[in-house]
Amino acid sequence: MLKYDSLGNEIEYTVDEEFISEFYVKEIVGGKITNRFVVPEDKVKIVGTKKWEDNANEAGKRPESIVLQVKIGEEVITEAVVTEKNNWSYEFELAKYDSLGNEIEYTIDEKEVGSKFYEKVESEEENVVVNRFVVPDEKVEIWVSKKWEDENDKYGIRPESVILQVKVGEEVVAEAEVKEDSNWKYKFEVPKYDKLGNEIEYVIDERETNEGELKNYTKEIKENEIVNISTYEPPTDTSDFNVWIYIVIFLIAIVGVVVGIVVVTNNKKNIEKTK
Repeated sequence: MLKYDSLGNEIEYTVDEEFISEFYVKEIVGGKITNRFVVPEDKVKIVGTKKWEDNANEAGKRPESIVLQVKIGEEVITEAVVTEKNNWSYEFELAKYDSLGNEIEYTIDEKEVGSKFYEKVESEEENVVVNRFVVPDEKVEIWVSKKWEDENDKYGIRPESVILQVKVGEEVVAEAEVKEDSNWKYKFEVPKYDKLGNEIEYVIDERETNEGELKNYTKEIKENEIVNISTYEPPTDTSDFNVWIYIVIFLIAIVGVVVGIVVVTNNKKNIEKTK
């Protein structure tokens, strides 16, 4: 290299390099060039959104808020509470690169909703978490018993069987025939929730196996027990009464005969006296 310029002045040279990389910072000390690796503090913005498949919260079971999460793999990096007021979404501002300068792949998730009426379903949209309203297929057991108050069927009027029923209002949702050999009881298994996720209030009832079999009973329902109380009144036994009537008639007849004989006899005596 030339030592002097055109005016004879000694040229002062400096060193540099053409090296383009956002991950290196250049330092020049004397004639030494040092490149130091530095991760840029660039940021990315990710909008996490929550969507509900619940017919506009028809059942009223949607929680007031949920927690959206940003994850790298399974590790939660940050999270935020979202509500209907912010349209169930949140904009996260996050580091673009990891410590090695690789772009970070973030995913959006949520903390468990904590409601048995929602399940998380796969979303076709990026960074969107979808919850679908689902009524649990839970059952409740209802034991229904039949009790008779008829002096152990003293008059033989008790039917051989009855139909026990479970109702919602006036609608029969289940029924079963019961007899003495089943101890006049039955266990029903019925859904716990209606289509909106509300617990169903059931009532019990009964119907006759054959029409008119319970005409001599009144019905009382006590919790899960149906009590039938006999109102049967047996006919009065008139057989002894009839016998006494016959006896009285017979005696009256005898008395009548005796009286007739006496009258006839007296009449004869009176006739003879007059002669």
